[in-house]
Amino acid sequence: MPKVDHIRLYLQCARNYFEDLAKQQETIFLSVSQKISTASHTLGCFLISQGYEKVCYAAGERTVSEQYQTHAWLEWNGWIIDITADQFADGPSAVFMERGSEFHRSFTRDYESEPEISSCIAAQNQKFLRYMES
Repeated sequence: MPKVDHIRLYLQCARNYFEDLAKQQETIFLSVSQKISTASHTLGCFLISQGYEKVCYAAGERTVSEQYQTHAWLEWNGWIIDITADQFADGPSAVFMERGSEFHRSFTRDYESEPEISSCIAAQNQKFLRYMES
């Protein structure tokens, strides 16, 4: 069975990849929410490929100080997995994996699914897989 410690290593590696990707010109056309969604789906599919079962992509919304916000993260075996929450003033660390989170509970969940790679991000997913395997 895959181990929790391995996920923590994968998360840091994935965060590094997506930080580098965000600096590249090819991703400018994506909105912040699209980048987060893409990162969560891509990471979720990678975890599944590594033998982690029942990985769930979750998304929610909230309003803070009259500002509408959306966010996406992963859940696995009771763990909340998030590599993009630090974009929020009240968000946890850049690489987050815990059993519970007030921050994530502050979002009204409006969507959940198994992570998936759409055709529009398939090429980027292949680059991500090569990076993670190196």
